Amino acid sequence: MQPDPPSGTLILPDYLIDIPGAPPKANWGVRVLEERIDAVASWDTLIAAYPEDEQWRAPKQALSPGFVDAHTHLTALIGHGETTLVWPEIVLQLDREMVERTVESALYHSLRAGTTTVGECIQAPRLLPGILRQVAGVVESWGMRAALAYLASEDKSYEAGQAGLAENADLLELCNQQRRYRNIHAYVAAESSNASDQLRQEAEALAWDAEARCLLHTDKAEQVVFWIGGRGRVYTPLLDLRYLAEPVDWLLLSGEEELVGLGSDGAIFDFFRVMRSARRLSRYQQSQKPLPASHIWRLATSGGADVLGLEKVGQLRPGWQADLQMIDLTFPSPVTAENLYAQLLRYGSSQNVQAVMVAGQLLVLNGVVLGVDAAAVRERAIEAARKLIG
Repeated sequence: MQPDPPSGTLILPDYLIDIPGAPPKANWGVRVLEERIDAVASWDTLIAAYPEDEQWRAPKQALSPGFVDAHTHLTALIGHGETTLVWPEIVLQLDREMVERTVESALYHSLRAGTTTVGECIQAPRLLPGILRQVAGVVESWGMRAALAYLASEDKSYEAGQAGLAENADLLELCNQQRRYRNIHAYVAAESSNASDQLRQEAEALAWDAEARCLLHTDKAEQVVFWIGGRGRVYTPLLDLRYLAEPVDWLLLSGEEELVGLGSDGAIFDFFRVMRSARRLSRYQQSQKPLPASHIWRLATSGGADVLGLEKVGQLRPGWQADLQMIDLTFPSPVTAENLYAQLLRYGSSQNVQAVMVAGQLLVLNGVVLGVDAAAVRERAIEAARKLIG
């Protein structure tokens, strides 16, 4: 007797963005089977092909890949209260509990806003060995996807830089050899401004040996990522929220010779604001028209996944990971397939995100992060900040 075929879920929105940047499809949806997208087709085709599947109808909503925050600092949340402490002082005072509480709060807000993957470059105390493992465990417990690295720096000492590289090597071993985590990937990060040539070379060698990405961190709006046979950049346009604003060569974002993604830099969690800032700056940096909204959407999803080296993440295609978000389209003006990207960038916000799924697991429904006491998460993070400032 043949076993019954596995049952999937048909997600049937008004509009589908399956390949970011390509024209959206009206009255199309996807079939999710376990952790992957199994089929992509029109409503009628999916319903006819899989009559026994659960149907998730989502009128006045768009289905899209989740956002990929390709460069962030989750621990930066603890300094958002505009304290008198400067960031180097904050980093030196963090302890394990502060890191964990801050990271979980940042993950909550990111997930609620439609971000399914974070490219975390952790800035944490140099005297807490194993902190990268701890952060990986927190991210894994939340069900999110992440690419993680520890920012190796020699601003205090040569030994501190070596300890940072050791943190990266440890996570690379856990991810690549031991396969410890389901949705965690490792890369290598090192400061570019206050590090010796030797540290940078050692960081690159560590990444090459593990066939991983290497990020050379700067205080500018662009982070450079290298790997064997390629390079990419992550643009972080929200420097206008801080004391520094940098001009941008937008040819980097329109060219095809290297991969490009978007990142929040830990400044804010609403990725719609990150995208709007990127498009606004493209208008001001060029005399021509701003970058198309469809191009910005691609950078915020599949572009970031490509830069981070994530396989089959960032698009909703058969065999790809079911990392997705549902976005409410109750906007002040009519939405069509032709203007969907523009409407999302004009009116969208984290409050429009209705549902989020990572690897086929539903994590947000009706705008609520499932199984999480939001008030408790927020209070723990606030208490950690209070402890910091004494």
